[in-house]
Parts: sequence; structure tokens; C-alpha cells
Amino acid sequence: MKFLIEILVVAILTLVLQAFLTWYSAAFAGMVAGLAFNNKALISFSAAFTGVFLVWLGYAFWLDTQNASVLSSKIAVLFSVNKPILLLLITGIIGGITAGLGGWAGSELRKLFA
Repeated sequence: MKFLIEILVVAILTLVLQAFLTWYSAAFAGMVAGLAFNNKALISFSAAFTGVFLVWLGYAFWLDTQNASVLSSKIAVLFSVNKPILLLLITGIIGGITAGLGGWAGSELRKLFA
């Protein structure tokens, strides 16, 4: 249950922070959640990864449906990716790794101050 709450906190923080800051604020959201929740580093990484992966994948999918997949199809050709859905998954993975490393850093920072 604590894991799901941490995922939700990371997702909400990411949505709020990225409305005002740049893309790498997802790492800050993961770090804040890693500091706030007393979890092991792997659990904090997983929660932050999952939260931001879902947010970025959902937002990329929403944007893709708004323009009838025209933009993602053109960018997929540019990057030599066969299917535009792979581009959306790669987008989610990049955001997830960024936030996961932030969550890991937050968990280790909490141990440092404890």
C-alpha cells in the first residue's frame, strides 16, 4: 500500500512541477518522494520510475491522439523506429529512469541524514 501511495505522490508531484519547470523536474519529484517515504533504494527507484513512466506515457499518448499520430509517425521515421508506439514507450522509459534515479538518490540521502 505504501508503494502505491509513493507512486501516486510521484505522479502528482511530476504533473505539478512540470507545469512550471523543465522535463528533468521529474527527478526532483522522485527525490522528494524518496526522502519522504522510508523505503529501500530499489523500492524508491521502482516507485518513482513507475509513477513518471505512467505520467509521461499517458501524456505522450494523449498528445499523439490529439494530432492523429502525425507527429509521432514523422519522428519515428526520423529515429528509425518502426512503430510510433515504440517512440511513446521510449519516452516513458526516459522519464521513468530520470525519476527513478532521483528516487534512489532521495532514499540514499535520507539514510545519510538518519
